[in-house]
Amino acid sequence: MDYLKHGDRNMGWLHQCANRRRSANLIEGLLRANGRMVTDLIDHDSSRWRNDMIDHILLPVDGQNVKSIPLCNHWPRDQIMWHYANDGNYSVIVTPKKMVGRAFSLVQEYREARVKLDTRQPSLDSIWQARCAGYLKVNFDEALIGEECHGLGMVARDSGGCVVMVGVRQGLGSYGHEYVEAVACRWTMQQALEQGLEAVIIEGDSLGLISKLQKKERPNTEFRLIIHDILMLVNCFSFCSFSHVKRAGNRMTYTLAHVQPYDYSDRVWLDESTDCILNLVANDLCNAYADS
Repeated sequence: MDYLKHGDRNMGWLHQCANRRRSANLIEGLLRANGRMVTDLIDHDSSRWRNDMIDHILLPVDGQNVKSIPLCNHWPRDQIMWHYANDGNYSVIVTPKKMVGRAFSLVQEYREARVKLDTRQPSLDSIWQARCAGYLKVNFDEALIGEECHGLGMVARDSGGCVVMVGVRQGLGSYGHEYVEAVACRWTMQQALEQGLEAVIIEGDSLGLISKLQKKERPNTEFRLIIHDILMLVNCFSFCSFSHVKRAGNRMTYTLAHVQPYDYSDRVWLDESTDCILNLVANDLCNAYADS
């Protein structure tokens, strides 16, 4: 028994995590019974799920969970991943002796830091900043909506801070923060290409993701294929670079990801947008010019 807890008469028999494990085992069993593998559920030419096959084999609730998983646009060879590590690579467990030494070192660093006065000025990367003429700043962000949904937001602005394009995508599925950030970045770049944007600076507030993209790293993790797609899309622009901004400088896209009414589709505005977006644009411009 993997899960045991006290409850009352209103509780279900299975823990939420146990439900997810049961669902995964059930999906695997149904695929095996029908002589299918996961790859058979994917149309590799269009990079979409084969909805008819999924609906035929799986229960509706399990089928919906599968369909909500984002797919990559390119299909490199399979690779073994160690999912217990952040980078996907197997590593040896640290010995107790090294852990004790590291703990003493961290305590010493903390004590030294406490006696130093922090005289640093507020960082400029906590506010939105315009770029040089000829380049468009394209910001993106993601947000969890409830327990089972997610939202993506993007906004493209010129060197004067004027909005060129605003986009929102909301859908089913709840995944890890950095994974959804990568999906948001890829979707943002796809929208920029569809609208003919050529010289762009892609900006987000996930330092881990932006750092990987700047270094062109393809980590051995579950979102390796999404990052591969992003780096392939870079070649479609005349100029494309990646920039990190703190959450305070990326409020507009975070608000966009939550924009109501919720609609599980792509919504893109080119010439007009909602009042809340216009207010955020005005606030960003005030901050940018106040610190220039």
